Order: sequence, then C-alpha cells, then structure tokens
Amino acid sequence: RQAVKDIVNFVQSREAKTHFDLDDDAAAADHVRWITFGGSYPGMLSAWSRLLHPDVIHGSVSNSSPVQAKLDFQEYHERVGYDLAYEFIGGSVECRRIVLEGHAQAVEILDAVDGIEGDGQGSDDNDGLDTLATLFNVCGGADSLRASRRNREVFVGDGLIGIPAQSNDPSCEEDLCNIKGVCEAIIKEQMSEPSQSSMEILAKISNMQSGGCINVDYQQYIDYFGTSTVENSNDRSWLYQTCNEFGFYQTCNVNSECPYGKGYHDVSRDLEECQMWYGISPEDVAKNVRSSLEYYGGWDLTPANTSLSKQKEILGQSRILFVTGDVDPWTELAVTGKKGNKEHPTFSVKGASHHFWTHEIEDADGIEIDTARSVIYNTVFEWLWSTNDYETHESSVA
Repeated sequence: RQAVKDIVNFVQSREAKTHFDLDDDAAAADHVRWITFGGSYPGMLSAWSRLLHPDVIHGSVSNSSPVQAKLDFQEYHERVGYDLAYEFIGGSVECRRIVLEGHAQAVEILDAVDGIEGDGQGSDDNDGLDTLATLFNVCGGADSLRASRRNREVFVGDGLIGIPAQSNDPSCEEDLCNIKGVCEAIIKEQMSEPSQSSMEILAKISNMQSGGCINVDYQQYIDYFGTSTVENSNDRSWLYQTCNEFGFYQTCNVNSECPYGKGYHDVSRDLEECQMWYGISPEDVAKNVRSSLEYYGGWDLTPANTSLSKQKEILGQSRILFVTGDVDPWTELAVTGKKGNKEHPTFSVKGASHHFWTHEIEDADGIEIDTARSVIYNTVFEWLWSTNDYETHESSVA
C-alpha cells in the first residue's frame, strides 16, 4: 500500500515538476497526464495507482498483474499443466501425459514410506526410494528422502523437472529453455527407448537440467531464508509480502490438475514458513490476504473502503488496460474480460508468457508480441489526447 502512495508522492513532487520545467506553472503542472506502466507486481501497482488516485494518475497499463490476491493459488501449477499440451508453443497431449504419469509413479513410491521416516538409515530398496533417489541423483541419496516428509515434498511437490511456463521464450536457443524444448526432449526419450517408464524419462530430463545432484534438504532451505543476506534479500522481501499481503502460494493439491506430485505441496508448508521466517501466524496470513482483497477490490476493482468521492470512484474505474499472456500462470488471477471487472479494456497475447511483450524488442518477436505493443501504444495515445475524463472502452481490444 505504501508503494502506491510512493508513486503518487513522486508524481506530485518537486523533482517531477522540475523534470517538465513546471516549477512556476501550477496550471500547466495540473495538465500533465501521467500514465503508469508495469508488469507483474509493478503492473498491480500501476492499476491500483489509477484506481485509488484518478485525480493524479491519468491512465494505467497493467501487464500480467494478479490483482486477485489468493492464499492457495493451486491454479498456477494447473496452468503449467495446460501449457504442456498447448501445441501453439510446442506442447502436446503426450508430453503432458508423460509428465503427469511420471510424477504419479514417483508419488506412489513416496506414499509408501510416509509414517516410517526418522533415522534415514534404510539399507534395502523394498520401498523403492533407493532406485528413485539414484534415478534423479538426489543429494544424500535415499536417506535424504527418508529423513522427513518435508524433504519429500521439496523433491516432488513443485516438479521433478523444470517447466518454464512463466518464463517461456519461444525464440531461446539453449537446450530445454522453453516448453517446446522440454516436450521435444521428453518425446525423443520416449521414442528412443519405449520400454522405459514415464518416471525414468523425467529422470533423464532432470539430470540434463540440473548439472549436479538435487538438494531436497528442507531445513537448509529454511535456514537460508531465515536471515537476510545480500544474496537472498530480494527473494526474502517478496516472500515477506506474500505473508503480509497477497498469499499466492503455488500449491499442488490432491484433487487439483497440478502436473506434479499431487498432495506434496499444500498451503500448510507456506504458512509454516511465514511463521518461522517472519513470526506471522497462519491465521494472520489468511487475514492479511482478505484485507488486501477488501482494500483493492480484487479483480472486480471495487475497494471496500475508500475516501474517494463517488465522482472520483467512477473516474478510477476508467482508463486501465489489462494485458495478459495465455501461457502465463499468473493470468489466472488477472483481469481478462472473462474473469473480474468486465468494463475495462483487456488484451490477451496468444503464446505469450509473463509480460513478455514488455521485454526489450527482439527481431525474433512474433506478430502476437508486436500486436500487443501496438494495442498498448494506440490505447495510451487515445487517452493522452482525449478530452473526456470519463470515457470508457470496449471490454476487449481487437
């Protein structure tokens, strides 16, 4: 909330007026039209700045912005699963099937050892953990998986392999750098040795991606983020925000469409981390998420308590453009025209990941990315030249 106020304070600051040579011309300063622009969290701030301060911010372009705070964000991984079958970006139904089946096979082995953890001294492979740990090159071998339930969750709950849905770049050239590359490698492995299991295929992909052993030590992870350092400061500050404002915990629940180890990442783990790292209780985390929804209004953009006059409240509901990518998992919590407020202009970018169109322009950018940039340019151009403070647009931009 302070970040939105900081934006407003900057716009009204002497430094901003000096930049436009408006120090001695209050009337002219009042006519400078500010457009906020951002992607992801800055995209959220962009939209909220216009929503809550329409007398200061003239319009907003909000890219890939999950304005609907949510505690248990299981839809994130569900979208990753859908992306695996998205042919436009190189996915396939068979690729998705192998990923789901491979994780289910690993979960079957892990489920068998729940309740017998503790000493980490297993000497035989009756439970299958030695084979599993060897396949995936787990640091410390099967003993690391036997040591605790949390270690097993780290291993399988967020994926045995990396699937770059949020960062998917169709033009990248490195091996396995996008969904197309991952799926092509999976299908190639399947065809080269049809008798191997889906889990064995995923193990080969994992070994190609990792370049070393897989660390599943949950306590080491807890210790790393337990104290702020130069290396972890950015991530640690964002983790604090999730506990204090938004949630956004990317779970893999039993009855979800998550492509990973179902039941091996529920929200209790994230809530435990908020308690250990910041002393914020599970009850307070849930309360904080509800408070954010009420304060900003979620994807309906209807703040529960606002000091705005009715006139300014209506004004704040205009001139916010929401742009999303149909590959991006964060789109599940964004305003899209199908979900949330339907009065604002929206544009969906086919085949695009997390605010990919806001990145530096590249020759390899496809027509979908170029079109998104044109939509943004034309919309902002109209806003800047409009004389109607209360103009509205069609709910989607063609």
